[in-house]
Amino acid sequence: MSGLIGIKCGTSRLGNAAGGIDQVTLIKVFPNYVTERKSSGKHGYDALQLASVPVEKSPSKQKKGVYDKLKLAPQKCVKEFAFSKEHADSHDVGSHFGVEIMNVDSTVTVTGTSLGKGFAGCVKRWNFSMQRATHGNSLSHRAPGSIGQCQDPGRVIKGKKMAGRLGGVQRSIKGLTVLQIDEEKGLLVVKGSVPGYEGSVVYVRTQEKAKAKSE
Repeated sequence: MSGLIGIKCGTSRLGNAAGGIDQVTLIKVFPNYVTERKSSGKHGYDALQLASVPVEKSPSKQKKGVYDKLKLAPQKCVKEFAFSKEHADSHDVGSHFGVEIMNVDSTVTVTGTSLGKGFAGCVKRWNFSMQRATHGNSLSHRAPGSIGQCQDPGRVIKGKKMAGRLGGVQRSIKGLTVLQIDEEKGLLVVKGSVPGYEGSVVYVRTQEKAKAKSE
C-alpha cells in the first residue's frame, strides 16, 4: 500500500477505448516529503508520515523547528500513510517522491472534505419525500412531519434525521481507477468524482483489488 497528498484541480472528460467518454478528476501532486518513518519493529506497523503542499505563510515555531531540522520548506499538510515494509525502507527521512509511485489502472481510494452547503432542510439533507402540494396542504410542503412519540418517552430521540448543516465533512470514495499519470506536471487522472472543491486537499491511497472467489 502507498499514499499521496494532492490538490483537486477540477474535472474533465477523457475518451476511452470503447469509444465513450469518461468523467475524470485531475489531482495535482506536489513533492511529498518524508518527515517520519514508522517501522514494525519499533511501532508495530510500517508507515510514512508525509508533508506536502508548500505555503508562503510562516508556520508556528514548533512546526518551523521541525522543518528547519529536516531542511525543508514549510508545508501545509502532514498525513501518515500505511506503506509496505519494502516501500517504507526505500525512503529516508527528508527524501521526497510524487506520482511516480502510482501505476496506471491501479485502484485507489480518495479522501477529501465534501462541499459545504450550509443549513438545509430534511428534503435536501436526507432525501425525504415532500408532502402533498395541493388538497388542503398549507405551509407544510417540505415539513419533516412527526418527530417524536407521546408521553413515553416524551422527547425526541437523539440522531433523528432533521434539518441541519449539510456537507463540509470528510468523505472517502473507493474503487476509483487511475487512467493516466503525468510525471512531468505531477498530475493524476482519476476516473470518477472526488469530494471537495477545486483547490482542496485530497489524500490518495492505493487499494488492493478484491480477489475473485474460487468456485
